Amino acid sequence: MDWGFSQDPTAAVRCFIRDDVLYVDYEAGGTGIHLDELPEVLDEIPGTRRWPIKADCASPQNISFMATRYRYNMTPAKKWPGSVEDGIDRLKAFKRIVVHRRCPRIAEEFRK
Repeated sequence: MDWGFSQDPTAAVRCFIRDDVLYVDYEAGGTGIHLDELPEVLDEIPGTRRWPIKADCASPQNISFMATRYRYNMTPAKKWPGSVEDGIDRLKAFKRIVVHRRCPRIAEEFRK
C-alpha cells in the first residue's frame, strides 16, 4: 500500500508468488481519497481485512489509524537507503510477472 492524495495516487494491490512468478490480481486506489473513505476503496480487494498489508512507512499515523479504527492487519514496510532500487531488482528477478486485466493502473506502471 502506498499513500497518496492529490497528485500521487493512493494505491493498493493484492499479489502472490507461486513458482517464482509474481501474480497481481487486484488493485484499488485513486487520488483525493480521504482516510475515512479508504476502507470502502480497500474493500474493493477481496480479503483485504484478512490478509496482512504492508504500507509505506512514511505515514505511521495513517497505518495506526487504519489498524486501530478499521482493524486492518496493516504494518509498516521497511525502508533503507537503496530500498527502491532493491525492490526493482527483486521484481526483475521473477521468472515472470502476471498482471490481471482488472488491474490496468498497475499494468501501466509496469509498462513505464
